[in-house]
Amino acid sequence: MSNVVKLNTQYDLSTCEKEPIHLLGRVQSFGYFIAFNSDWGIIAASENVTELFKVPVDKMLGRNLETLFDKTEVNRIKATFLGINGSDHSERLTNIDLFKTGQLYDLAIHLSGSTIVVELEKSVDSSSDQLQVLKQMIRKVTDTDNLEDLLSISAEHVSTLTGFDRVMVYRFHGDGSGEVVAEHRNASVDSFMGLRYPASDIPRQARALYKRNLTRLIADVHDTGVPIHPQHANIDLSISSTRSVSPVHIEYLKNMGVAASMSISILVDGELWGLFACHHYSNKYVSLCDRTIAELYVESLALELRVKLNSQSHSDTELSRQLHMKLVTSLNNDLSLFDNLKSHVNFIHKLIPSDSMVLVVGGEYQVAGDPISSEDIQLLVKRLNHSSQSGIFSVESLQEWLNDDLTIADRFAGMLVVPMSRRPKDLLIFLRKEEPQSVSWAGNPEKPVELGPNGIRLTPRKSFEAWIEMRKGYSAPWTDQQIALAEQIKTVLLEIIVRNLDDYNRIASEAQSQKDMLIHELNHRVRNILGLISGIVSQTSTQDLSIKDFQSILGGRVQSLAIAQTHLTEKNWNFAPLTMILDNEERALVAKTNLMKRSGPEVKLSPKAFTTMTMVIHELLTNAVKYGAAKSENGQINLNWQIHQGELHLYWRESGVTIEQSPSQFGFGSVIINRSIPHDLGGVAKIEYQRSGVVAEFVIPAMHFETAEAEHKSDSTSSEAVSIIHKGQPDKESVLIVEDNMIIGFELERMLQAMGYKNIELAATVQEAHESINKKIPGLAVLDINLGDESSETVADCLRNKSVPFIFVTGYSSVKDGFKKKHANVPVIEKPFSSSVIQAAIQSLES
Repeated sequence: MSNVVKLNTQYDLSTCEKEPIHLLGRVQSFGYFIAFNSDWGIIAASENVTELFKVPVDKMLGRNLETLFDKTEVNRIKATFLGINGSDHSERLTNIDLFKTGQLYDLAIHLSGSTIVVELEKSVDSSSDQLQVLKQMIRKVTDTDNLEDLLSISAEHVSTLTGFDRVMVYRFHGDGSGEVVAEHRNASVDSFMGLRYPASDIPRQARALYKRNLTRLIADVHDTGVPIHPQHANIDLSISSTRSVSPVHIEYLKNMGVAASMSISILVDGELWGLFACHHYSNKYVSLCDRTIAELYVESLALELRVKLNSQSHSDTELSRQLHMKLVTSLNNDLSLFDNLKSHVNFIHKLIPSDSMVLVVGGEYQVAGDPISSEDIQLLVKRLNHSSQSGIFSVESLQEWLNDDLTIADRFAGMLVVPMSRRPKDLLIFLRKEEPQSVSWAGNPEKPVELGPNGIRLTPRKSFEAWIEMRKGYSAPWTDQQIALAEQIKTVLLEIIVRNLDDYNRIASEAQSQKDMLIHELNHRVRNILGLISGIVSQTSTQDLSIKDFQSILGGRVQSLAIAQTHLTEKNWNFAPLTMILDNEERALVAKTNLMKRSGPEVKLSPKAFTTMTMVIHELLTNAVKYGAAKSENGQINLNWQIHQGELHLYWRESGVTIEQSPSQFGFGSVIINRSIPHDLGGVAKIEYQRSGVVAEFVIPAMHFETAEAEHKSDSTSSEAVSIIHKGQPDKESVLIVEDNMIIGFELERMLQAMGYKNIELAATVQEAHESINKKIPGLAVLDINLGDESSETVADCLRNKSVPFIFVTGYSSVKDGFKKKHANVPVIEKPFSSSVIQAAIQSLES
């Protein structure tokens, strides 16, 4: 009586997942296995090497490679070993006469930890035109237009190269299950086309091995294998070409009636996309030479497959670019983020097939498609906010995922969630209704469990007849292509969020600062301006003037003061002369003639700098009138300005007055003098109260002024000069990201970390980028072309001088012809972009 246990009882079924399939201690009988230490002394060998060397295997231990084979072939083996790069790399030699007996051998050489492994197989005569056939096949693959035809043709080609009865293209799904998507077979064998296989048929550790060791041959399922001596050697056989087979897998193949099998992995962008599964119903040996040719074919196919998959996503990229354009062109800084986005929900909804979509931002929501009640939305959002999921994720059964009694699961089955912020989350939620499906499994996917001597373990299925499952409560699956498009939508929305928040916060901050300053200024000016007018009247009245002259001079000074106050709050002002401020303030505040001596080139200030400097000069002169040089009969103010290293330097020096001690308290006027230029202009302000009078220096950055002859450009330090300050070699593991949008920069950083880069620096400005390069030269850089009011071209020039590869990203659909010509060989990626696009651009730099 069979001890079969029903699966509705909970058991630990992880035994299969933990089976050490790489530590079997045996090789298949068609191969000979020899393991060497770093001095090429034998430390282990398969017992069948006795056939080659005519001595017991234990007598082989300790012998050196030099004593085994012809000297010429020994040198070839050692030279080939030098080409091995890493533990997952294998090198091969074919048709080698190791013993000079006329018997030829094929060799596979790899590293297993610190152990050198050499595997031998007797050569088999192959068709001399195999390489020519390979070339023709690859040419035909590149000429294929669509993905379905490509996979069908490739199954036929692998069948031709290997001679197996059935060759299947097996594609993995996101849950680890797989599906036969193409097939070529002899008329005498059944078709497996379209059948699904549960993830447990190819356990996780087996899928990991498929990524490391691309070709796997099982020549005879009845072959019990040859032990490796000594048994305690315990050598990792992950990369071995002759590794024996797990008993569970042998049982699985026997249950299918298969006598021999071979698999060839299909890797796309480094991930296991699928594999070629080859079945034969009698023993089938394929030589190492022919397996190598088949592997080369599949690697070429994978490159073309990648092109086809990328071309499928090209239209999605265009859609996301259209979304980007719609959002950017309609962005209104006077509206909230939600109000900016809600008018586009119908367009976003159409991008990914779904019955409803919900936009949730800041507690507000907008629905596109089928209506959803407010209560259902609030409960679902609450559940999502308590979820541990942080990135994009999808479910096909809301009932299973929710595990509670939410009515939304009665109307919808599938959900794709695109988070746009952390908790509380801003979200895009795509919802699909139930779509009953019939799935053809290769046998019942719910494996039985057998009670055996080692406890409960999975038993390979004995039936592979098509088993139809009617799935209810599930939506149509969310495809990889749809999830990739969701990633692009997320990138677009992140940039819009950054722009909206940056602009909103900047405007709000500036408005609040301006409000605070104006309140203080108003309180200060209301009291002070009356005193100033009184002082003007008083100082003017001391002069021996006629009534008409007195009226004219006094009226002019009061008018100048009014003009100065107007400039203080003027927002839409063009570049205006610095001397206008000095003239207005001096006329308004100073009665004494020749008090201020000035010298400097003709300079015009930006509206912001003009307003700021009006305030600063006004306070300086006010203080001079009250306490300083303007108060003394012998007082003098020297104001000089010049252009130095691209910046405007102003020097204020009072003399002819004695200051007994520095002020112990500072009012709002001092705050304006000391902080306005650094805060508003990004410049420098220094002031000292010396005994002989006030001395001050102010520095205004280049963006806030212009000169008639552009003197500020003549002595500026060029980017080329900066770029050669630091000498050194690039750090290959470090990456420099130059991006002025913080979240986009963080998203790039996450992508690069996922690609294996460890040391990533993020710079928001050209200056920060140069400072980072001067500290450490990166091995790679990603540059946003437009950084607000500046360009990253000078950073690119600096990196080119240091032979550092870089790529550009941009939010614009095109770049200027001059830029294209100058950087003709540099990849330019348009926003939004995906991780695969970035990786492809980096790989193009390495080719």
